[in-house]
Amino acid sequence: MARRMIGNYHVRCRTGENLEIISKDYLSSSFIMIAAAMKLKQMGTINKPLFAIPNHLVESGQFAREFHLLYPHAKVLSASSKDFTKQNRKKLISKIALFDWDAIIIGHSSFDRISVSIEKQEKYIHNEIAEIEDFIKEMDSEEDRVSTRKLEKIKENLEARLKKLSSSNTEQFINFEQLGVDSLFLDEAHNYKNLFFKTKMGNIKGIQVGDAQRATNLLQKIQYLYEIRGEGKGVVFATGTPVSNSMVEVYTMQRYLQPQILKEHDIYFFDQWASTFGKIVNSLEVDVTGQNLQIEQRFAKFNNIPELSSLFRITSDVVTKDMINLPVPMLDTGKPIPVEVTPSSRVKEYISYLAGRAKLIKTSKVDPKRDNMLKITTEGKKIALDYRLMFPNAGEDSYNKIKACAEKVYEEWKNGKELRLTQLIFCNYGTPGNKDFNLYAEIVKELNTLGIPKEDIGIIHNAKTPAKKQKLINAFKEGDIRILIGSISKMGEGMNAQDRIIATHELDVPWKPAEIVQLEGRMLRQGNINPKVRIYRYICKGTFDAFAWQTISRKANFIEQFMKGDTTIREMEDLGDGALDYETMVAIASENPLIMERMKMQTEVSKYSLLEAKHKNNIFRLQDKILNAKNRINTFTNRYTNILDDINQRTKETIVTKEDDSREDIENKFKFIFYTNDNHIMEDRLEVGSYIIEKFKNLSISDDIVYLGKYRGFEIGIQKKLLSESQLSRVLKVKYKNQYEIESSSSEIGITRRIDNLLNKLEEKANQTKNIIEEEKEIFKSAEMEVKAPFKYTKELIKSKRKLKEIEQNLCKQ
Repeated sequence: MARRMIGNYHVRCRTGENLEIISKDYLSSSFIMIAAAMKLKQMGTINKPLFAIPNHLVESGQFAREFHLLYPHAKVLSASSKDFTKQNRKKLISKIALFDWDAIIIGHSSFDRISVSIEKQEKYIHNEIAEIEDFIKEMDSEEDRVSTRKLEKIKENLEARLKKLSSSNTEQFINFEQLGVDSLFLDEAHNYKNLFFKTKMGNIKGIQVGDAQRATNLLQKIQYLYEIRGEGKGVVFATGTPVSNSMVEVYTMQRYLQPQILKEHDIYFFDQWASTFGKIVNSLEVDVTGQNLQIEQRFAKFNNIPELSSLFRITSDVVTKDMINLPVPMLDTGKPIPVEVTPSSRVKEYISYLAGRAKLIKTSKVDPKRDNMLKITTEGKKIALDYRLMFPNAGEDSYNKIKACAEKVYEEWKNGKELRLTQLIFCNYGTPGNKDFNLYAEIVKELNTLGIPKEDIGIIHNAKTPAKKQKLINAFKEGDIRILIGSISKMGEGMNAQDRIIATHELDVPWKPAEIVQLEGRMLRQGNINPKVRIYRYICKGTFDAFAWQTISRKANFIEQFMKGDTTIREMEDLGDGALDYETMVAIASENPLIMERMKMQTEVSKYSLLEAKHKNNIFRLQDKILNAKNRINTFTNRYTNILDDINQRTKETIVTKEDDSREDIENKFKFIFYTNDNHIMEDRLEVGSYIIEKFKNLSISDDIVYLGKYRGFEIGIQKKLLSESQLSRVLKVKYKNQYEIESSSSEIGITRRIDNLLNKLEEKANQTKNIIEEEKEIFKSAEMEVKAPFKYTKELIKSKRKLKEIEQNLCKQ
């Protein structure tokens, strides 16, 4: 399967057109990029590809080893950070320029320091400033004053950058054009999502206008490649998470890879794109009294999802777990295992305190810079994890997530002793070096207390250099260290240590849906010796945990459906920043059972709505199936009637010279007479074969058919057509009522024999056609019955929607 998919990538980018490989950790994007690059190089589509990959894959030599594993004789230059030092830089540039490399490999940090020439930077910045000035002129100064101020500030920054470029006397690190590369393969491309875009909607919540220099730098390098290759060519991205925090990131990826497609559809500028696929929602929010409402504008939803997905997938190949047949471990219970912990009284008190702060924020009684919902949500996550993260000098609770986790880890550690099975503990707060409270030390202490020795436990944060980190990971892979503790940022993207992992433990809720992919991807990937594994998620009841997990999982599911091109979803909410709203927070803090009921009913409505959408989609599919079957029945019935006529014509026009059912000596069974269109009669098979071959030589490539004469009552024609850039096809056409096509032969006798074989098998064709008609009639009948079936969960959907509405009304009244 993996080999076939790599073949698909060859086909997708053989013209050098851009491609985004969206592959989770189930299939190595490195191998796909390497194979695609070498194929393009062999075809002459590219000459010198540059691979920009995570630093540790360069410094450890892992990527270069993978390259030589696939292509042992490939000429690969892997440039580490040492090669980019001032004393080695010129030597490196010469090395790159003088040799015909199959691949140049550099780390992200080195790639980020390389920019296009100062002249090109100035040109690109001038263009940006001109476009911003045009935007500002078009805006209503009163209505759009917030957006205008933001654009003017960005313009000032660009002008300052321009001034700095023109006045700088320092030597440029490396000029991108100097490298002589003509294509870019960028791994983990989602790290470059924070790209600036111009918009008149800067005052709308939910629209984050990025301005990271590394993203701008990348865009300029891509624009240079477009100048030498043509727009939309020469760039391949690889990522497991092209969308991590907002669907607006889809637009960013399209700006990088699909500028010509955006222009073609008049959605090149963000506001055009947003008006097509985005939805600004005027939300009525209940105030703290439960009686007054306030209107807030938010870029909160996306619509026309199938159309956006279809455009996005023009340059994207998506690989999901259900598309591949690789030995990836399965979850033991089919889903993550929730481990619930009852909060202490002081944790409950703090959650109530947070709800009080949320009330002040809601009524605008506090400066958002001092306190806001994102800050409160962060504190809620910390207090649910361990009280001491907020109050370092407080004593420990009698039971909390840390103790619950230690018990599960110990159980797995004990059961996996014989095979030295390993476990990961993900914890994003209280990391080593935290001046207030080191939660990692507490985790280790709890594990030691239960009987797990210190030498079995590793902390990724203690490995300060790439070499030390790799040594720690290698020990973990071998099972010498059996428990590894770290944060998502340290143990997520790019860490390949799945060999023996039996369980992962998630102590707190990630902020982004993409981080769930990173968490699961460490264990659920090829190369893990365990057929079944477990994910433990620790939830402190009465805190924000359960709601946060449900919300982020739902958003992750939306992203997956979008990537797979699911046409049942036309609208989806944006992913947001992970902060809870006031109403939810108050309900959780008061331990209101309605909030849990609301979560349950939201899931029910979502489930039945999705089933209804799939039912409607299935109706459309069945209607197409019925129409298609009806057309095919008519087409094949006509074809069947024509074949019977063709059989009669063949029988009538064939003079049998030898009654013999054997297939041998076929040329002596019938009297051979070929009537040319210029009134000649040929009775020699070799002469006719030679005649047809000669006609082919003078025939140009075309869709036109040239008829040469008649044989056994059928017209015989020839056609020359191009199947691909390098493959030419010469075909024979045989026609009476139906027209048949066969590949010509290079030998004289082979040509006439192929025509006879075709005509002698008309009975077989008639039987095959008759079978197809019967099959299509069955399809028609089955589809007609199925299309009449009503949606079987209509009552449940109506009931769950009504119940959800009632719950939300009751929550607003409280």
